Amino acid sequence: MKIVYLAKISTKDGEGVNKKIAAQISAWRSLGVVVCPVFIAKDDRIPAELKRVAPKLIVQRKITSFYIRDCEVEKTVEEFCPNLVYFRMGSFPFFSVFKVFSFPVILEVNTKVYNELKVSYSGLKYYILKFLFNVILRKASGYVGVTMECLVGLPERPSFQVGNSIDFDRNFFQDVVRERVPNSACVFVGSSGCSWHGVDRLLEIARFNPEYTFRIVGYSKEDVEEISGNRVPDNVEVFGFLTGDPYQRLLRDSTIAFGSLAMDRNGMEYSSSLKNRDYLQFGLPIIMQGRDSDLSTLECIFELPMDFDVLDVGKVLRNAAVVDLKAEMSYLIERAIDARKVESRRVRFFESFLIK
Repeated sequence: MKIVYLAKISTKDGEGVNKKIAAQISAWRSLGVVVCPVFIAKDDRIPAELKRVAPKLIVQRKITSFYIRDCEVEKTVEEFCPNLVYFRMGSFPFFSVFKVFSFPVILEVNTKVYNELKVSYSGLKYYILKFLFNVILRKASGYVGVTMECLVGLPERPSFQVGNSIDFDRNFFQDVVRERVPNSACVFVGSSGCSWHGVDRLLEIARFNPEYTFRIVGYSKEDVEEISGNRVPDNVEVFGFLTGDPYQRLLRDSTIAFGSLAMDRNGMEYSSSLKNRDYLQFGLPIIMQGRDSDLSTLECIFELPMDFDVLDVGKVLRNAAVVDLKAEMSYLIERAIDARKVESRRVRFFESFLIK
């Protein structure tokens, strides 16, 4: 089976999505799939995580280059002549990839598309994006949703649910949990512009739980104060964007992790968050709003109701703080999130298109 993996990427090192894409492609290749990665980016730098999959990089620096570069995408796909194209829908679809749809195209859907458009955009841009997404959704041959919720309301096509995966390192996990010295530090990783991450709610939780230290990654202090409308409490530390060793040290030196806390703003109850999978690699119990169906059975996952009260989170924090993650739990976590375990299900879905 030959697949073109088509995606728009960030060229920054340390991006969780890039790690995920590399893990998927490596897992598919280990299963005998021939994969041609075609990535579209704003500059010609290939991030460290993606170098190992040897991608073809197509650079779109300006809006005037979209059409020309999309023709290059079409030419690349036609020359490879795949059995299908796997298209990871990002925040901005292409203007001219319609020849690509002469091959079966499977869309990876990571959110409730229309809900996120409403939350993230307004005015003319919202309507343009909605139109473009509608065109691509209707041209697709099938969908893979990271949750069942993501597939609701899409045009009727063959579809399949499989959660996000990472390259889980069992030995690394076992070493981290054996070496961890419990403390009162909580870590929260988010992104500015993603209101459903809920950094403002984390600050409310921090104010009511001064005995804990809350470490925020992915925002500047100014971002946090602007989003929350309040100054950062004394028990909150803001680290900005971290990658590599500083990021790893922070997770190693924390005891509890927070997932997204405002999924209701996106109209979603279920998620398949990459940051939660990263937290598990570092042996951290997770407090999150809503549910992750791939993780719900793990005893280190604490799922808050959609209408949770920040005053009630203190008790959950205390319960999470005493979770004793054993090295032996690595096998259960590996089964839930490791790409080599998870991606075989996705490949079986691909194979159903070959039979047709």
